[in-house]
Amino acid sequence: MRTYELWVRDGSVKFDGRPDARRTAPSNKLSEAERQEIISIANSEKYGSLPPSQIVPSLADEGHYIVSESTFNRVLHEDKLLNNRG
Repeated sequence: MRTYELWVRDGSVKFDGRPDARRTAPSNKLSEAERQEIISIANSEKYGSLPPSQIVPSLADEGHYIVSESTFNRVLHEDKLLNNRG
């Protein structure tokens, strides 16, 4: 009943405003500088031939945590860098 009340006003169906809704960026969204740092590390000579599953733990062993392995993987996937970089 509540859904009907939300979608129907004065006997006619309201316009769907969801596609036009303004959505703010998440507060934890990576900045462009952080994305570039991930890409430069992945393309460096030391890590160029390694997958994210080996890069992230190696960086953590050195005391340098940037992002999680899944985020590292997602950034490389978006920039089409998951293939052989080495």
